[in-house]
Order: sequence, then C-alpha cells, then structure tokens
Amino acid sequence: MCRLSCVSKFVSDLLDVVFGHDVLANSSMKGIKGSSKPPLEENMLNDVMSYACEKFIVDVGIVRAAVRQKLNVCHESRTTQ
Repeated sequence: MCRLSCVSKFVSDLLDVVFGHDVLANSSMKGIKGSSKPPLEENMLNDVMSYACEKFIVDVGIVRAAVRQKLNVCHESRTTQ
C-alpha cells in the first residue's frame, strides 16, 4: 500500500513495490558514466514517474527529485549496515 499524504512518500513506497529495496540501493537513476551503479529499468521508472505526476498533478521535476532522494536513502542505508 502506498501512502497518499505527499508526493515523496508516495513515490518512495511505489519504488519499493516496483523495484525492491535491494535494487534501489544498488542502482542509479540514469547510469551516469563512471558510476558503479547500473540504471533502473527506464520504462518502469518512466511509468512510476508518469503515474505519480498524474496522481498528484505535479511537474516531473518534483517526482524526479523524490526518486533521487529515495535512491540516496537506500544507498546510504546499504552502506551503514
């Protein structure tokens, strides 16, 4: 179940459902050169972002920021374990 109280919580929950915490902890959003982390599957990520944009009627930049935040939190939790 995804929290509907705000965009970032919704995106965070939806990413956990679609990709799983382990994948998120070891992935990047776009797979920038020099990064050791592979990108998330592009079509699935685009679907998540589109759905969140439609659900909350927000700009894709806000959703992108929520995705980056989730990836950073997952990566940090992986490195502190």
